Amino acid sequence: MNLIPSKGKTFLELLPPGSRFIIRGVPGKFRDIIGTLIRVNGCNAKVKIEGAQESKVVEFTDKWGDEHSFVASTSQYKFWAPGTEVEVLELGQFQENI
Repeated sequence: MNLIPSKGKTFLELLPPGSRFIIRGVPGKFRDIIGTLIRVNGCNAKVKIEGAQESKVVEFTDKWGDEHSFVASTSQYKFWAPGTEVEVLELGQFQENI
């Protein structure tokens, strides 16, 4: 019996690493999230979110009056619960550690 559907909804903990998935958003409230499963264990699932690398320039003045700026960016890697329900887009390949 195969517990991993090639299409449709399942849980991250049932997918092999490299699988691409989508979580459908709510129109007008949340956008769709597309990601790739990096690894999963009993505690968490590391996923790479597509399009998450957003950057913006942050400027500030220190206590001596000097102005500084730097580029801040969000992480494209997140840790989610292994039981997160996702819709499979493409199954990854199992890779054994040698």
